[in-house]
Amino acid sequence: MKKPIGAVLTICVALVFAWPYLWFRVPHSEVARDGKLLPGSRVYRNSSGALLVDLGQPNGRSYLIAPSGDGVGIPAYGFWLDTPVVLATRHAPLLCVALGTAKTDSPDPKLRLGTNTAEFFDYDGHPVRLTW
Repeated sequence: MKKPIGAVLTICVALVFAWPYLWFRVPHSEVARDGKLLPGSRVYRNSSGALLVDLGQPNGRSYLIAPSGDGVGIPAYGFWLDTPVVLATRHAPLLCVALGTAKTDSPDPKLRLGTNTAEFFDYDGHPVRLTW
């Protein structure tokens, strides 16, 4: 009887420590770039409400949207686990470089947040729209 309780307790403790590193897939999300839906795109959300957008394109960039709507950044890659349902990152909070700064040499993303929507300009200046 002690073995199942010990296993459950171990899993619970592991989840408490891993929680800040976990990003869960946002169901029914859609991403459009230049007005065209990107079928391989994925949107993840972490416990603080930040969004991680994978455009699903080969050699494509991912984008991090802060929960406060402060801006859009390009995350530093470092995932321990990358599945269609959950991501586990190496850093919490996820390290990123903000768009619209000298470091990225990119235009201002002009982030606009709405009810279950977000719009911004990506690194190359193309409009990206998320809905969930």
